[in-house]
Amino acid sequence: MMYSVAFVGKVNVGKSSLFNSLCRKQKALVSSIPGVTRDILKTTLRLKNGEEVRLIDTAGFRPSLQENELFPNSLPTEKNLIRERAKLEANVASKLDHDIKSIDILMVTFDISDITAQDHILLRKLRKLGKPMIPVFNKADSVFDEAMVSNEVKSLGIEYPIFTSALRGFGLSLLLDKLQEVSERIKEKKSPPKISDETEDGAGSMQEAEAVCLIGRPNAGKSSLFNALCKEQIALVSKIPGTTRDALESIIKVPNFSAFNRGSSHAALPLKLIDTAGLRRRAATLHSVKKRSTLLREDAEIEILSVKRALMALRHSMVSLLLIDASEGIRDQDKKIMQRAVDERSSLIVVFSKFDLVDIRWKEYLKEKQFGLPLLEKFLTLKISTRKNTGIKALLKAVSKALVLRQSEISTVELNKALKLALETHAPPVLVRQAHRKVFQVYYGVQIRKNPPLIKLFVNKKLKNSHIYNTYLTRFLKKYFDLNQVPLRLIFEEKQK
Repeated sequence: MMYSVAFVGKVNVGKSSLFNSLCRKQKALVSSIPGVTRDILKTTLRLKNGEEVRLIDTAGFRPSLQENELFPNSLPTEKNLIRERAKLEANVASKLDHDIKSIDILMVTFDISDITAQDHILLRKLRKLGKPMIPVFNKADSVFDEAMVSNEVKSLGIEYPIFTSALRGFGLSLLLDKLQEVSERIKEKKSPPKISDETEDGAGSMQEAEAVCLIGRPNAGKSSLFNALCKEQIALVSKIPGTTRDALESIIKVPNFSAFNRGSSHAALPLKLIDTAGLRRRAATLHSVKKRSTLLREDAEIEILSVKRALMALRHSMVSLLLIDASEGIRDQDKKIMQRAVDERSSLIVVFSKFDLVDIRWKEYLKEKQFGLPLLEKFLTLKISTRKNTGIKALLKAVSKALVLRQSEISTVELNKALKLALETHAPPVLVRQAHRKVFQVYYGVQIRKNPPLIKLFVNKKLKNSHIYNTYLTRFLKKYFDLNQVPLRLIFEEKQK
């Protein structure tokens, strides 16, 4: 039984900074620009008594303003963009109101140096929910006027405030003590958590689950697929590119995993699904940073942070799903993302989303794309439509199979049998032209690691410029052992016979 605890408050009071400080990871994006957080971020927090709670970071509350008040520094030429952004902010606020109803404990966060009428309005709104609340006065980074702050606190009707500084780590221990006290008080009342624990029913914890990230250009359908796989509206979905900023995580279970697991007794596999920000061309992002428009410049500055977080998620993911809008086709940026996934040793599955918008059969479409990009033949390629809910089951099966293949173990006997055949089929491109040069020989090979498989070949002399022959051996072994979708790697070590 795990209770949910959320930081709530107006924009720019330091909720994300406190969230990062408590979980001791830079999970949430932090910026001086107001309203950076849009989606809900979750992590597991262990209290001092060993109890675990679900810690949540939320978007900041904004007052109901007109479009020109919401973006005061915008240009007259940006009317359409402002209108779309205003709709997005309204969706953020609506989702926030809905999500807070399912939270068990609210940590209402204030900026100690900026108590305004918005804080009073928000506090009255939250008190109507009748939930346990912990008042947190953040940004107590330096000496402050205690008398003035005391008057502000009293005006809010708060008796026991907790002062914190996410920057200096001040007050965090006291905050954890208070959170533990409130959690134990709720447990005594035998109140069940409002959000069911994601680790129940054998689903596994966030740390145990295999990471699977969704990557791609902006507006490729990543958040729509994320919601479809999670079977709930976790991520905001909008036509505006760059809607997703943080790397959102959620645990899902892959059904029928045992069908792929070669005799394994596991009934389901927990996956840590990660939705990431869209990856634009670097030049396009830097161009936006230099623009005169404050709105676009702020978006671009946040995008730079989002892209770093997306690439970090890719680096730590076992499987990556590259989403490509089928109605737009493959662009140069998609090719770069493919190569990045290959470099990070992630098992890549190319997913053409929004296929319901394409008036062509799948086989013809795929053949056309493979002709234009031969590299595509190296990867498993699927089609989906989240609007019509097609292709989702096939995608889950492909992900589970890719994870199983990454765990493959090749016996030394079978490996050396395959190596002998590979060397006989195509000898190394090194001929003896001088007496002192040695003929390249492979004595034997052994698998030294899995997930993904790493094979060490013991040779008499390392090949210079051996990339071509290394590629040949890798492809031969992948085909021989049916590991085409696995980022198999070979390394060489010189050894005297």
